[in-house]
Amino acid sequence: MDEFLELRKRLLDALKKASEEYPGKSYEGEMAISYHYPGIYDFVEEGKENEPDWVVIVADFYLIGPHRHYTWKGRTLEEAVKQASENIDAWIAG
Repeated sequence: MDEFLELRKRLLDALKKASEEYPGKSYEGEMAISYHYPGIYDFVEEGKENEPDWVVIVADFYLIGPHRHYTWKGRTLEEAVKQASENIDAWIAG
């Protein structure tokens, strides 16, 4: 979770800076983390019924990046944060 919060801070700092030049949207910088668990028809290994199938990070921002709404998935929060960080850090840099 610490890595997610550090990423969020970097994103919010970049969005605040970008908003000095251009107006943003009301949802600028909103983020959510969700844990998706498999349903009864999905294959689940014995003993893994209470573990998430994947973790999803959703973010909404307009001022940096190529789109307005983003989704990253990973088998763990660490994986999802790594994917999000790679994209967001590249957009901040460039």
